[in-house]
Amino acid sequence: MTALKHKEKLLLVLLAGLLLLGVFFRVDFPGSSGEEMSPREQEQSREEAAGEEKNIEERTWKEAKEAKEAKEEKEIKEEIVVDVSGAVKDSGIVKLPRGSRVYHALEEAEPAEEALLESINKARELRDGEKIIVPSEDNKKEAAIDYGNTSPGGEAGSSSGTSRVNINEAGPAELQELKNIGEVRSREIIDYREEHGRFNEKEEIKEVSGIGLATFEDIREGITIY
Repeated sequence: MTALKHKEKLLLVLLAGLLLLGVFFRVDFPGSSGEEMSPREQEQSREEAAGEEKNIEERTWKEAKEAKEAKEEKEIKEEIVVDVSGAVKDSGIVKLPRGSRVYHALEEAEPAEEALLESINKARELRDGEKIIVPSEDNKKEAAIDYGNTSPGGEAGSSSGTSRVNINEAGPAELQELKNIGEVRSREIIDYREEHGRFNEKEEIKEVSGIGLATFEDIREGITIY
């Protein structure tokens, strides 16, 4: 009987020891079964991870889009648009890098066989929004270019002659060959050109101080912008 009681006591001590050992592992070891996430917690954790990954993807896509838009905006600022017509095979709008020359536009438009290219300043720098009319024998008047130096009895560079003064290229002496354009007026034309750039059409010369409608009518047939 005494031996039985002794065994029961040992068994109780062992059970108590096991209980204490279980409590120790439960408290000190986070990886024990007591701290495992429930299925709901595991699902929530997966959803949070997926959400963070989606946020990263959205930020990456947004940054890539902003970089693309910035690049396109920069390219637009660095290009010019000109209109090429006349004696060319492919007339229309041409987009070129800023600083391009007339010959760059001609390469894009491909001059026709009848084009009178010798009368064009192919080295001239282009302006944004400019119109280029490539001349031929059929469209000389449209292009506002005359290829003769003088006509019989006419003075070179004057309104009565056949040669026209290029108001985008002419210096003071050439401009003063025009009717009613003296030293002061010629200087004002050049100053206007230097401040505002090339004339896009002949009528624009009326913006120059002192050149009104009457003066323009006097010089209209004697000037060209090409």
